Amino acid sequence: MPEGGADLTGLGKRLREAGSEGGRLKRALLDDVDKAVEPLVKELPTTAFLAPYFPDRYAAVLAGDLDVTVRRSLAGEPKVTVRAQAREHARKIATFDEFGYINHPVFAQGPRRRPRSAARLQELARQHGIPASAIKGWTWKNGQTAGMRAGWFEDAIAKHRQEIVDGASAALAEIEAMIAGG
Repeated sequence: MPEGGADLTGLGKRLREAGSEGGRLKRALLDDVDKAVEPLVKELPTTAFLAPYFPDRYAAVLAGDLDVTVRRSLAGEPKVTVRAQAREHARKIATFDEFGYINHPVFAQGPRRRPRSAARLQELARQHGIPASAIKGWTWKNGQTAGMRAGWFEDAIAKHRQEIVDGASAALAEIEAMIAGG
């Protein structure tokens, strides 16, 4: 929120100077900021929102694995940070947004990667009943763009930006009035 950064910096200092009452007001301000960001946080990890940006099946899979968090701070340089990341699987979320492509295995069979240790390689060969030389790991298709569209995260931020700024500004004005009023 570059527009309100200077206001937040000054307010943050005044809240620290106000002691315990300032702490209560600071919590109220941050709660109001959370409420302003809530529609974005709820919309991002939904299949309906992700479907135009990803292949159909992948939109549903990603929606189930996507975790959206908000960090907000009045210290130093005041800011609100929204972060999207995968909960369970290593997904390249920034790549999806920035470039609009995904990497995926082609006919994935057997272990994901060829084991580095000879003992593990022999163990997998025994488990699968095949020679160790046949265990190569998955073949990957990198940079697939079919069914993909870049900008899903940036588009969501742009869509909700004014709503977030207005909500945070209203909360800021309310706290300013409380401090000025006594």
